[in-house]
Amino acid sequence: MDKNDRSQHSVYFWYVLLICAIVICLCVPLGLLLMLGYQDNIARFFKKNEPPVARLKVTPSEGNSKTTFTMDASESSDNEDGSEQLQVRWDFESNPSDDANVGMGDWSHEKTTSHQYAAAGKYFVRLTVKDSQGLENSLLQEITIVANTPPKAVLIYQASQHDFFAYEFDALSCKDKEDSLDQLEVSWDFNGDGQWDSEYSKKNQLTYRFPAPGVYNVILEVKDSGGLKQQAKLLLQLKATEIRLFTHKRLIDRRARKCLECHHPDANKPACRHVEKYDNCMLCHQLQASE
Repeated sequence: MDKNDRSQHSVYFWYVLLICAIVICLCVPLGLLLMLGYQDNIARFFKKNEPPVARLKVTPSEGNSKTTFTMDASESSDNEDGSEQLQVRWDFESNPSDDANVGMGDWSHEKTTSHQYAAAGKYFVRLTVKDSQGLENSLLQEITIVANTPPKAVLIYQASQHDFFAYEFDALSCKDKEDSLDQLEVSWDFNGDGQWDSEYSKKNQLTYRFPAPGVYNVILEVKDSGGLKQQAKLLLQLKATEIRLFTHKRLIDRRARKCLECHHPDANKPACRHVEKYDNCMLCHQLQASE
């Protein structure tokens, strides 16, 4: 073997030795990391990073301008990162044809948020999820906002059993498509003069005593949480003769045939003093009142 051959073999030897040294330098630390339990980190190092999967749940799916929508992206996932490493951002009025970055908010690790829409219509909320390596994925979901409708005012009344000038009124049958009964407010006008006799409140039952016989235009006004209103009206006539007759009829329980005032077993017999004739009735103070 001549001198040139020996020199070439020497170069090859050093190349092989260098490669072996590099392999040993890589394998020894890698083996130590495996022994110490860093298998997942090593696998991620050698594996190609994949974008996260965006998942969005909106509750409720539709509502009105008073509805608070909850957006939940906590089920979003990533093959390489845990949920706590993912970041999200929102566009509550996204245009599906726009770029994903238009109108987006700031990045956050918080996966839930809430939002209200001011006007009726269809909206698209865009969720964008980003992993620790900067890869992103977006998701669009449609939300329907319906127009608020006025409530339905229903006025129910009955004469009081204790005072013939008094009536019991209630608004318990009022309804609204968007609001429950306990969200509705009512106001009353008992003489139709345009001056409300009560402020708006959620008290939907009351008793009102009219001052004297006459014709009364009773108005119930119902207001929903969106400010829409509706009225129910009642024309109530109170005449003195009708009041006297009503008063003495109400003193008799027609089912049990007992007087409601003195509990006599037969309210039609003279032994019950409330069916006797009086020159001046002790109940309504009208002349010649009788049953």
